[in-house]
Amino acid sequence: MRLGGANANGIVTKQRSSGSEKRKDADQQGSIMNERTGGGRVAAIYLTDAEGGAPRSRESARALQGAGLEGDRYEKRRGTFSKKKLDPGQQITLIESEAVEKVIADGVDIGQGRHRRNVETSGLRLNDLVGKTFQVGEATLLGHRLCHPCGYLAKKIGADMVSILENAGGLRAEIVSGGEIRVGDSIVI
Repeated sequence: MRLGGANANGIVTKQRSSGSEKRKDADQQGSIMNERTGGGRVAAIYLTDAEGGAPRSRESARALQGAGLEGDRYEKRRGTFSKKKLDPGQQITLIESEAVEKVIADGVDIGQGRHRRNVETSGLRLNDLVGKTFQVGEATLLGHRLCHPCGYLAKKIGADMVSILENAGGLRAEIVSGGEIRVGDSIVI
């Protein structure tokens, strides 16, 4: 509904919106939301508690500033690429669900976290976030570099992931400030 004007007594009345006005209002709402959020959302969260372990789907995870996702192999320093001092750009990894879906459609199953990334996103180009600070749920992240697929991933999957996910392997990020990340949370740039 929209305001229709004042009646003879000076009372503001409501007028029904037409279908096209409702669609226009919804489109404007969507545009405002996309400007604020970058259009992105958290589609899935995966943690792996040990090197080479199977990823576990989670509805939420706590991002720990300067460390990683609580309970994940890299937060515990048990990942394949862990070092004594955690590389800040390796605290959390993200991948676009659209890239995951395309690879699956092409016959390579990297679903259910087999892609070895912590967070699947939707509606957002992660490559554009290198060098940018952004909010995921309650956590603030800094995009460090692209997360190119490696030989380790190819060995785990049994396919040439380096070629398959070229320029679509995701993003490595630093956790600048911690907080809860939940499936469905907005990603705000």
